[in-house]
Amino acid sequence: MIDTKQKILSKAGYLFYFQGFNNTGIDQITKECEITKPSLYYHFDSKITLGKAYIEERARLLFAMLIGLKERNQSYDGYLSEWSSTLILLARKGEFFGCPFTTFASELNEKERSEFEETLQSVESRWLSIQEKTYLHYHPTAIDSKLVAKRILILHTGCVMLYRASRNIKYLKQFKAELKTLASELS
Repeated sequence: MIDTKQKILSKAGYLFYFQGFNNTGIDQITKECEITKPSLYYHFDSKITLGKAYIEERARLLFAMLIGLKERNQSYDGYLSEWSSTLILLARKGEFFGCPFTTFASELNEKERSEFEETLQSVESRWLSIQEKTYLHYHPTAIDSKLVAKRILILHTGCVMLYRASRNIKYLKQFKAELKTLASELS
């Protein structure tokens, strides 16, 4: 059985991801979780704390997926292809609404941005590190792993945010094509 804290994180996380952090109120979260405000505040002392927990949970899930993809694939091209194919599949199933971190960050006002800056920068840094290590896993003598990771970040952010704005899968297919081009350039 799921505990109350995890239930709050799961339901609030879905709402944050689907409709946005600023468009999700505490009243809506408590209603979805069928709990009282004191119960929510017992587990998360503020919406900011809940938002940070959401970001960390999404990062944990994403990083586990990326590491799993690396472990399953024999080639860098295979890793990149399976990752982009997974996004397309999730989008077709109505389960992908874009990058949760970029989306979250894009709607913050200045005060909120300062509250979340450290958490978001940490996620970006860890994401880049995973991409660097993955590239080096397939190309152990490469000297450009940081550059490759940053290129992937830019490709991902652009294509995925265009997808989020339009819900047009062509942008995710473009991401897949761009990754294929990148992988062939690196071979």
